[in-house]
Amino acid sequence: MKLSNNIKSFLKGETLCFPGMYPLTLIMGDGGLLCGKCALENKRLILQAHATSKIYGKHDRWFPKNVDVFWEGDIRCDYCSENVTAYGEI
Repeated sequence: MKLSNNIKSFLKGETLCFPGMYPLTLIMGDGGLLCGKCALENKRLILQAHATSKIYGKHDRWFPKNVDVFWEGDIRCDYCSENVTAYGEI
């Protein structure tokens, strides 16, 4: 399975969507969610998990499932526990 273009762009640093500059989040294989900063810091683990899944056919917690736009409210990154918010600093 190839990485989607959305995930590739996200891991290259495109962590905001246009228009609106809403934050993008990375949804992981275990259902967790990573903010852009943590995804970029752990890019090696994410790419390694993706490559391993092609060989062994199973996903671990670092496997990237999808990129999603976070439209409103606030949630926490499962890695750093920082708020991911669509409204700037809260």
